[in-house]
Amino acid sequence: MNTKSFSKGFTLVELMVVVAVLAILAAVAIPAYHNHTLRVRQSDAHNKLLDIKTVQEMYYSQYNTYGGWPADGDTFGNLLSFNISDSTFYVFSTSSTAGGEDFTALASGKNGTKFQSNKIEILDSESDPVETQEPVGFKFSLLFQ
Repeated sequence: MNTKSFSKGFTLVELMVVVAVLAILAAVAIPAYHNHTLRVRQSDAHNKLLDIKTVQEMYYSQYNTYGGWPADGDTFGNLLSFNISDSTFYVFSTSSTAGGEDFTALASGKNGTKFQSNKIEILDSESDPVETQEPVGFKFSLLFQ
């Protein structure tokens, strides 16, 4: 009599191999996704600062001085393509010198977020690059002039 036993299902070793492969993939994918989302949010802050810089130049062409938010409120804010106070990760501010000849736009990471130590600054001079302080463990470099 020839009796063969057919097994149904997977062995414990096969299941452990699958679990190990999934753990390795997760160990690589999760940090990569995390860094990607950090870069995207910081890039969004850079784009908003460039929008602020454009609005500053528009404001200067009309009033012969640079504006500041919140000091110039609606006049400055209405020119922006985004709501300056409605950011989840960054707080945006602008300031100008006493004579209104120079300005600085600053994006500071909000407290309680991963960006709280992150500061991005744009100056009005074309010779001055953006100054960026990156959060620990975060690598991203972008220079605007």
